[in-house]
Amino acid sequence: SFEPGTREQGLFEENLKLNRMSTVRLIKAAVSNVRGTARLAVAEDGALNSLAVTDRRDQIIEQWQETPTIRLDDFLEEEGINDVDFVKIDVEGAEWLVIQGAQTLFSKPTPLTVLFEAYDPNAKGFGSNTATVLEYFINLGYRLSYFGKNGELVPFSKVRPEFGTEYY
Repeated sequence: SFEPGTREQGLFEENLKLNRMSTVRLIKAAVSNVRGTARLAVAEDGALNSLAVTDRRDQIIEQWQETPTIRLDDFLEEEGINDVDFVKIDVEGAEWLVIQGAQTLFSKPTPLTVLFEAYDPNAKGFGSNTATVLEYFINLGYRLSYFGKNGELVPFSKVRPEFGTEYY
């Protein structure tokens, strides 16, 4: 699991200890499209930490923190990880950066489930939007669904205007 925020890293490590989870490893970095460093906007609500200022009024930035960045494709190659069947992406607008750094992974013919949240006000801070992310996966042949009102999976094959606003 990747976590760039130092406050959230501490919470994550404490959670691992409390739950005796020895098979989960914390990587103290942000997943992006480049290896290097970036500035992380540390928000009052840690769930809104981001590598950019988003278009959300509730993203109250307390400070900026330098954080390492890594490409997911590079990480998997360096770790010798070949079999990935599930990826969760929750990066407050940087979804397109994560995808750009994981094109080898997402293009593999083996089945892969990707769970992500994409919200246009977050993506706007990166010059991106939800439609770009969805179109990328559609063009690769992924089957897409969103969670309906009762938690059921609702399949779709075309991007609709409410994706990224009403549904995210």
